[in-house]
Amino acid sequence: MSDDNVALGRRWFAEVWNQKRSGSVAELLAADAVMHGVSENGEDVQGPEGFLALHAKLLSAFPDMQFTLHDCFGSGDK
Repeated sequence: MSDDNVALGRRWFAEVWNQKRSGSVAELLAADAVMHGVSENGEDVQGPEGFLALHAKLLSAFPDMQFTLHDCFGSGDK
């Protein structure tokens, strides 16, 4: 993972989760992305549309949820 990917990961948590910018999902998540086992019934979620449904449910259940990223893999010697 390059420093660009570390920056992308940091941006993902800042915008998508902490700032709750659902509009950033289509820009940051690949159209063919697959998130394994994260749906309510343990099924895969596909693409930005599938993720946005999960995102909305999680933010509805935990509206004050915030992430703090202390470290990121792919930077320096990691």
